Amino acid sequence: MSSFLAQIAANAEDSQLLDLNSRVGDISKLISDMKDDVMNMMNSNYAKFKPVLESNGEMLKSAECLNEEMSVLQSRVESQINHELANSTGKLQKLKDVLQEKSLSLQIVNCLLNFHHGIIDAKRKEKTMCFVECSQIVKELKDQLTNQDYVKLLDIYVPLCRELERLYSRTAWKTLEQWKPFINWIETESADCRQQNGISLQISQINSNSTREQLVQALHNFDMLSLEIKTFGEKLLNRVLIPLIESNRIVTVSESGDVLTVPNCLIDTRTKPETSSRQDQQCLLVFNKLSIVFNFIHQHLDIVISDEITFITELGEEIADQFCKCLNRCLDDAVPKCQKELESYKEVVAKLIEFESLLHQKGFLNRNNNVLHEYAENVDILFANKISQCYLLKARSIMKKDLFNVMEVGVKHEVSGERKSDSFLLTLISQNTFQFPYCQISKSTSELIQLIEEMLQESSIASSELISRTLYLRTKQILRMYCDIVPLHHKNLLETIPQQAAYFYNNCYYIAHRLITLGMEYRGLLKASRNENIMSEADTIVSFCDLVPVLQATGNAVLKTQFNSQRKIIIDIIRDSGLVTLMEQNLDDSYEFPGSIEKAIRQCCRQIKLLQNVWQHVLSNDTYCKTIGYLCNALVEELTERVCSFSDIAEDTAVNLVWVFNIVVEKLSSVFEEPGEIFQHIKQWSKFLELIKLLGSGLKEVEERWADGKGPLAQEFSAAQIVHLIRALFTVSARRSALLSRIK
Repeated sequence: MSSFLAQIAANAEDSQLLDLNSRVGDISKLISDMKDDVMNMMNSNYAKFKPVLESNGEMLKSAECLNEEMSVLQSRVESQINHELANSTGKLQKLKDVLQEKSLSLQIVNCLLNFHHGIIDAKRKEKTMCFVECSQIVKELKDQLTNQDYVKLLDIYVPLCRELERLYSRTAWKTLEQWKPFINWIETESADCRQQNGISLQISQINSNSTREQLVQALHNFDMLSLEIKTFGEKLLNRVLIPLIESNRIVTVSESGDVLTVPNCLIDTRTKPETSSRQDQQCLLVFNKLSIVFNFIHQHLDIVISDEITFITELGEEIADQFCKCLNRCLDDAVPKCQKELESYKEVVAKLIEFESLLHQKGFLNRNNNVLHEYAENVDILFANKISQCYLLKARSIMKKDLFNVMEVGVKHEVSGERKSDSFLLTLISQNTFQFPYCQISKSTSELIQLIEEMLQESSIASSELISRTLYLRTKQILRMYCDIVPLHHKNLLETIPQQAAYFYNNCYYIAHRLITLGMEYRGLLKASRNENIMSEADTIVSFCDLVPVLQATGNAVLKTQFNSQRKIIIDIIRDSGLVTLMEQNLDDSYEFPGSIEKAIRQCCRQIKLLQNVWQHVLSNDTYCKTIGYLCNALVEELTERVCSFSDIAEDTAVNLVWVFNIVVEKLSSVFEEPGEIFQHIKQWSKFLELIKLLGSGLKEVEERWADGKGPLAQEFSAAQIVHLIRALFTVSARRSALLSRIK
C-alpha cells in the first residue's frame, strides 16, 4: 500500500513539473516577444523618430499581466523547490534560473514602457501648462534612468537620455518664461549724469493656469530656483537695500500695493550729520524704510517651497550676511563720540532689536541668526571702539604735524658758573626742583598732552568700567605710538637738521615729565568693579610711569644720533686738515705751516657756533651745556691727541700750533654763558690749555708747571706723556736730560 501511494505521489510530482515546464516555456516566449516589440517601439520613437501605430497602452497592460503571472510561477517554483529540496534533481533550479532571467527582461520592459508613458504624460502636462506636475514627472524619469543600472547597458539608453534632456530644457524654459513677467525691475533714467537711476520693483499677476506657488515649485524641481533667487537678491541688495541704508533715498509703495519704488539720488551724497543725534534719527529712518521693503517682499513673495523653506528664507540665505554687514556699518556711523550722546543711542538699539524681530518673523533671518541683536548688546564695546578710533586718528594727525611750530615751556633757572657738588643735602630743596626747565617744544606736543587729558577726563565720567578702562589703555597706546610714529615720519628732518632733533628731544622729555604727575592728578580714576572682572591689577591709580623711560630713551636716541653725526663732521674736518701729516712735513727743509689747519680749525669753530645758535635757546640750559660741551670736548680732545702723538715738533710748528689753538680758545669761550661752565662741560679743556702753554714754554716753565708731579701740568698729563712731549719739543741738552730724569 505504501509503495502504491509513493508511486501516486511521484506521478503527481512529475505532472506538476511538466506543468511548470510548459508554463515557463510559454511565458518566456511571451516575454521575449514583448521585449522585441518594446525595443522596436522605443527605437522607432527615440532613436529613428518613426511613428508607431501600435497601441502602447495594450503593451503596458500585457506587461502587467505577464508580471503577475511571472510572480505566480516564481512562487510555485519556490514552493516546489522547498518541498523537494532533498530529492531535487536540479530541474526545478533550472526553472528558477530561467524565471529570474525572464523576470529581469520583464523589469526592463516595464521600465521602458513606464518611461515612454511618463514622457507622454509630461508632454500632455506641458501642453496644458501644468508645470508643477510636468516638472515632477521629469524629475522622476531622471531619477529612474539614473538609478536603473541595467538600463544603462542598453543601446537605447543614450537616445532616452537625449529625449529626456530635450523635454527638461523645453519645459524648464517655458516655466522660466512664465516666471519672468512676475517680477519686473523698471529703471528710471536720470537726466543728470551725476545721479544714479531710480528703480521700481513691480510684482505682476501670473498669465497662465499656474499660480506663483506652482511656478516656484516647478523652478525648484528644475533646479533653477536658486539661480533666480540669487539674481533677484543681488539686485534687491544693490539697488534697493544698500541705497536706502547708505543714502538719503526714500521708498514708496503704490496704492495698488504691487509696485515698490526707490527714486533717483545723487551718487555718493550721503548726508553727514553734524551731531550724533542727527545720525541717530537717520538710523531710525533707515529702519522704517527697510521695514517697508521687507513687508512688501513678504506680502508678494512669501511662497512655500518645501517644509519650513520659503522664497524669503532662501533669499535670506543669499544676501542676509551682506545686508547685516552693510547695516552694521550704518550703525557704526551712528555710534556716539562722547558720553553725553550715548543715552540717545539706546533708542537706535531698541529699534534695531525690533527690526531684527521683524526679519525673523518674515523669515529673512534664521532664528539662530542673532547677529544684529549681538551687535546691539555690545553698545559699550562699540562706543569704546568708536571713541578710541577717533582719538587715535586725532593723535596720529597731531604726530604728523611739523615740529618747528614751537612754544616756550618750563621755568627759567638762574645760571651759576660754579661746579655742581657731587653730594647734595636733602634738607633744603628748591621750589623749582620738580619743575620742568625752560625750553622750546613743538605746539603739537602740547596738543597731544591736551588730548591725553581729554581722554582721561572722558574716562572719569564713563558709564561703564569697560569704557573707562579702554580709554585709559588707549592713552598709553597713543604714547607708545608717539615713540614709533614721530621718529619714522620725521626721520629725514631729525637726521639732517639739528634744531629738529632738539625739538623732538624736548618733546619727549616734556611728555615724560607730564606723565609723572598726570597719574597723581587722576588718582582713583579707575576703580575696580566688584561685579565685573575687567581689571586685573590691584592698583587703581592711573599710572604712566612705565612709559617715562621709554619716552626719555626715544628722545635720547634721536639727539644722540644727531650730536654723533655732528661729532663725526668735526673729527673728519680735523683729520682732513693736514694736522695728521704735520710731523712728516717737518722733515722737509722747505716746510711751511699748512694754512689748511687754520682753515679747518675755524670751520670747526663755525660749526660749533652754528649749533650754539640753534640749540642754546631751544634746549634747556643743562642739556645744551652737556650737548655742546660734548662736541667741544671732541674737538679739543682730537687736537690734543694729535699733538701728543708727534715725535718731533719744530719750534716754528709749535708757535703756529699755539696760534691756531688760541683761535679755538677764543671761539669756544663764548659758547657758554658763564666762564666756569666751560671747565665743567668740556672735560679736556684744562688739558688743552696746558698743552698750549707747554707748546709755548721753555724747559724752565715746564719744570715749574710740573713741580715734581704736583703742578697743574701733572694734573692733566701723565709722566710718560710729558716725557714724550719734552723730547718732541726740545733738542738734546744737559738741561733737558736733567729734567727728564726728575720726571717719574
